[in-house]
Amino acid sequence: MMAGKLAFAMAVLALVAAAAEARKSPLVLPNTPQQKANEDAFGSARSYHKPGDADTALDRYLKMPDPEYKWVDTGRRIKGVVSSIKHWTGYVLRLTSQRWLTDADSSCSLWEHDLIVIIPDDVNPTDKLTNFATAQFYISGDNNMTPEQIDPVDEDIAFAANLAVGTKSIGMSLLQVPNQPCVFPTDPKNASRGEDAFIAYTWRHYMDLKRQGDPQADLWPARLPMVKSAIKAMDATQEFIYQCDECGTKGSYPKKFTVFGASKRGWTTWLTGAVDSRVAGIAPIAMDAMNFQKTFHLWYRSLGGWSFAIHDYYEEDIMSDLDSPEMASLMAIVDPYAYKDRLKDIPKLVVSGTNDEFFMPYDNHVWWKEMPGTKHTLIAVNADHKDGSWCPMTLPSMITWATGIMHQNDLASNPQLDWQVSYSGEGQDQVAHMSVTLTLVAGSLKPYNVSLVYSGSDPNSKRLDFRWFSIDDVCPGPKVNYHDVTVCVHPYPWLSRPLQATQTTDQQITYEVDFPAPKDTPYAAFFVQFMFPGVTEGIVQYPLVVNTQVANVPNTTNFPDCSGKQCADGKLV
Repeated sequence: MMAGKLAFAMAVLALVAAAAEARKSPLVLPNTPQQKANEDAFGSARSYHKPGDADTALDRYLKMPDPEYKWVDTGRRIKGVVSSIKHWTGYVLRLTSQRWLTDADSSCSLWEHDLIVIIPDDVNPTDKLTNFATAQFYISGDNNMTPEQIDPVDEDIAFAANLAVGTKSIGMSLLQVPNQPCVFPTDPKNASRGEDAFIAYTWRHYMDLKRQGDPQADLWPARLPMVKSAIKAMDATQEFIYQCDECGTKGSYPKKFTVFGASKRGWTTWLTGAVDSRVAGIAPIAMDAMNFQKTFHLWYRSLGGWSFAIHDYYEEDIMSDLDSPEMASLMAIVDPYAYKDRLKDIPKLVVSGTNDEFFMPYDNHVWWKEMPGTKHTLIAVNADHKDGSWCPMTLPSMITWATGIMHQNDLASNPQLDWQVSYSGEGQDQVAHMSVTLTLVAGSLKPYNVSLVYSGSDPNSKRLDFRWFSIDDVCPGPKVNYHDVTVCVHPYPWLSRPLQATQTTDQQITYEVDFPAPKDTPYAAFFVQFMFPGVTEGIVQYPLVVNTQVANVPNTTNFPDCSGKQCADGKLV
């Protein structure tokens, strides 16, 4: 008991000394006895490995001590406003999250980030009307920049600020995940790599080393440092908030985090939830794919090849290894599906787009039923890969969903939707039947709008394909430049019409859909969308939108599957 009190007293003294020093100069917290005392003040709030879980290479990497970890308060403050009335302050920190590999392995071994901690003006730890105990954490990308370049209207910072203001809680935006661009001396192309080119190379190098029996292989997947950077950002935020006089938060800190991220950061969001017990909920955006070996094969059967969007993996010849033991070993480290049992107690809001060029709207067919725990899907209508975060329905839904997690008031666990899909007939004579049940319990939300959302595929293509863009030679629409790639536009929007309930009782509401296969195009797809009243803040409302999975009709694909090395023969489409 005395030892515990002494440790706490030492921690308090260290924090007081640090706060006094911060008034004179930017605050630096390296891994020193001062840092150790500061960490001890948080007790068991930090657990990077959930009890009872078997170790993976990701777990082992996260538990490795890293003397490079530190953060600096740059002294830079940015101001912003949401909805013209809600003001916030952003505190710009410079975070060194880790050293990944060595300087001999890559040009980006030391990972540094800009971390913006966002505190709305009306949030403080003593106000019961605010949600201080849980922070909203948005993981984002971008290249390295200087603090002077950070702008409150930057979309990554603005997104986190909207989450913070809407939920009346602290927000965070972590930039440079991954650190990029990066050059690898072992890369035969000697290329400066960013985003997917970066990740694809680490996949290839991991599998090559694994095949050689090199124990260093387990350190190479880029997902490891990406997840660790998220964890260290949560550490740094707790430490900063705990001792920040200027913030009005000294002596308090958020105990939990709701984590958001898009695309590769969405993948990082899944894994952060799997390894850190501080995570209260996860909302991966534009990342509803997992169980990847099955997903890749689904793509091949659906497209007759590979989407041009994953060309970086194609160029690293990842497809030739789809069915290899090395790919299975890699997926055991980085695939969120491998961690599904760890995610059972974490609410999940999975956000995707109907027209994503990376992922298909039906990708979750290979994992949804097996994912335990509370989960909802939100499909942004007529959105490609980069549109999902800022679609009109997305951010308000996240705010209401995250508020429900903090209040534990059934907003997060409800609505309770269940659906079943069955088929009769075959081919173009097939009819899909979807039955959807909304279960009502005390305090349940009731929808104010229910819609059937649907679209058809390109009539000139055999593919089960709803992407806006392809690299076909013959285009139904114009050719345009899309992120430095000349693409065909497929102008087939998703439409909607109201859907009425077929049965209503005090306990449940039922909706039925019969959707025939189209006669003028190879495929159609549909889902049922629900809009619920959500959080209201003054004149601002945050409706919650969730939906069923997508159903395809016909429920077949037109291309044979690939196997083994043959998968590398598929072309980009």
